[in-house]
Amino acid sequence: MLGWVVAILAAVVVFGGGFLVARSIYFLGTDNQGDVALYRGLPYQLPFGISLYSKQYSIPVQEGTLSEERQKAVTGHTWRGKGDAAGLVDDIKLRPTEGLPPPPAPPPTKKKSGANSKGQQAKKS
Repeated sequence: MLGWVVAILAAVVVFGGGFLVARSIYFLGTDNQGDVALYRGLPYQLPFGISLYSKQYSIPVQEGTLSEERQKAVTGHTWRGKGDAAGLVDDIKLRPTEGLPPPPAPPPTKKKSGANSKGQQAKKS
């Protein structure tokens, strides 16, 4: 009896955790009219028409009018955070025919100082 209870509790924890993780994933796609849309959940459909995602909203921009780079971003179903996905949809709405915004620049790295740094020469005895 205790084994069944533990197994049921473990299943609830695993499926509940999976559900919570899936609810924090967003991706871009197109709706039935071909407009760019923001979806929440996993970009998969189970048998019997069970979707693991729901449409949050769409914008009046057709996927076919986008640059090739943006079309790949919309149709690739890349998993994103809410802010990243919504920001990309907003950027597509404002600049539909341009490319994707450049990624943020990496933080500057510190140069190590040493005796043989550029501009300095090692002394020979």
